[in-house]
Amino acid sequence: TDATDGAGSRWLQPLSAPSSAAYFKEHPTGLTAREVLAVWAAASRAVAATRRPPADFFRWVALATPTEVAEMPADLRVVHDDAELREAALDFASDPAAHKALLAKAWPRLMSLGRFDGPASSPCDDPAATLMLPPTDAPAPRASSH
Repeated sequence: TDATDGAGSRWLQPLSAPSSAAYFKEHPTGLTAREVLAVWAAASRAVAATRRPPADFFRWVALATPTEVAEMPADLRVVHDDAELREAALDFASDPAAHKALLAKAWPRLMSLGRFDGPASSPCDDPAATLMLPPTDAPAPRASSH
């Protein structure tokens, strides 16, 4: 779709900030809550606005003081307030490589949503698919004499 609001595609709808733990735990993409958290933290404007490296961000959001929590945007409070998400944030804080590995695993799955039936079923991967190529017996283009 070329619509700026994503009209015409269920996957290109504008993303809203998470307002509850259900955003992470019941995400329509089929990703796990940890995978959604890993991707969200890598792409969220709210996370970027904290100007913290990922490990520091996860540690801060999980261990925030009551004053810090009160000043957090709502989507960051969701991560802090939910025990499962807070535990995942602490895991990512203590092992940045685990965050990167999970992000690397989840990102391609997220990006292939709505791409036909995913990369395994894409017509582009089917050797029997008819491609719009010129016939092999077509004459070669002549070089220009300019």
